[in-house]
Amino acid sequence: MDEEALQSGAEIARNLRASNISVELYPSVVKLKKQLDYANQKGLHHAVILGSREIESKTASVKNLKTGEQVSANWADIQNFIK
Repeated sequence: MDEEALQSGAEIARNLRASNISVELYPSVVKLKKQLDYANQKGLHHAVILGSREIESKTASVKNLKTGEQVSANWADIQNFIK
């Protein structure tokens, strides 16, 4: 994750919070594995994963941390995969 992904993640987090979805945004730029380990340790159900290609196309990978299933979604549709 880089600074651009952090900013885009903050935008997605604001939109999800506006839909009454509890969101936690990892506060620093670190490797994805560390972020997913953190989410699993906290018992979170989903992770939204952004890379440069996803940011360009305004999509994200939404990973169900319980089942391992991962889908690609437009930013506006992410909430449909989390609820």
